[in-house]
Amino acid sequence: MLNRVLNREEFELIKKILGSTQEGLKQSMETFLSTVYKDRVVSAPEYLIAFGDIPVGLVAHLDTVHTTPVKDLFYDKEQNVMWSPQGIGADDRAGVFAIVEILKRGLRPTIILTTDEEIGGVGASKLVEDIPEAPCKLNFLIELDRRGSEDCVFYDCDNPFFEDYIEDFGFITNWGSFSDISYIAPKWGVAAVNLSIGYEHEHSISEILNVSWMFNTIDKVCNILENVHEEDVFEYIPAKNAFQRYDIGYDYDPSFQHWSRDDERELCWGCLGSFDKDMIITLMDGEGRYCIDCYNQKFSTCLTCGDDFKDEHKVHLKCEKCRGEN
Repeated sequence: MLNRVLNREEFELIKKILGSTQEGLKQSMETFLSTVYKDRVVSAPEYLIAFGDIPVGLVAHLDTVHTTPVKDLFYDKEQNVMWSPQGIGADDRAGVFAIVEILKRGLRPTIILTTDEEIGGVGASKLVEDIPEAPCKLNFLIELDRRGSEDCVFYDCDNPFFEDYIEDFGFITNWGSFSDISYIAPKWGVAAVNLSIGYEHEHSISEILNVSWMFNTIDKVCNILENVHEEDVFEYIPAKNAFQRYDIGYDYDPSFQHWSRDDERELCWGCLGSFDKDMIITLMDGEGRYCIDCYNQKFSTCLTCGDDFKDEHKVHLKCEKCRGEN
C-alpha cells in the first residue's frame, strides 16, 4: 500500500469538509454536485441525489456524532494520520471527501448523501419513503462509511456473487451493525456494501483518520467504477436470519428479548441489531449485551479486575474503582 499523503489542495478541501456543520456541508455539496451534474440533482431536507452515467450508487452521510465542527486539525505526514481535539468526525466526512475526490477524477456514478445517519439513519429512511424504488439504473450500491483499511460489510444482504465480486477488488468481508444502506438496499432491491474509508476509534474524540487507507479505498472504488460491466448486476438477497424491520424503523425497547428469528441469535442493546451469539458480549454484571462494535464504542475492560466499564472516550485502562485504589 502506497503511503499517499494529502497535497495542499486536498488538505484544504478535507479541512473545509471536517470544519462544516451538517447543514453547511449539505449546502456546499449541493452546489458542488449541481456544478458537476447540472440539473440531475435532487435536493430534499434529508438527502441529496445526483444521477450519474455509471450504474453504481455511492453513499455517504453528512453528519457526525460530534456537536462541534472541527476547529483545530492536526496532520502528521510522517505517520500520515489526522485528528482533532474536537473529534475529527471522519465518520463519515472521509466518505464525503472520497466522493468529491472520485468525481474530481472524472467518474460519474450516482451519488447519495444523507443526513442524520448517526441517530438512526433518518435521511436514508426519508429517502426510501419518498423514493420507494430505485430512481435510476443501479447495478449495486457502495457506501463509504466503514472503519479500517480493507473491510467490506454487507449487513443483511446475502448475495454470495456480489460478495465475491467486491472481494476481488481487494476487500475482506467483515460484519457490522448498521449504515444507510441497511435501509436503502432492501427497499430498492439492490445489493450493497459498506467499505472501509480509513478512520479508527470512531464516535470518540480520539478518532483518527489514516490518510493512506482512505486513498487506498478511493483508488479501489475508482477501479470498480472504471470496470463495471453491463452484466455486473447484483440483487438484494435478504439473509436467512435477517432481523432489521426497515419498514418500521429502529424505535425498539432493548429490554425486549424476543425479536430474533432463531434461538442462535441475540439482540444488541446498543444498535438493536440481531447477531450470532458468539458475536455478542455480555457485561460482567449481566446488565447488557452488546455486539463487538457497540461494546468497543461504549466500554473497555479493566486491566486490573477484568470488569467492564463505560469508557466512550477510550482514555482509561482501568475502571474507576481500580483507578481509585491505586
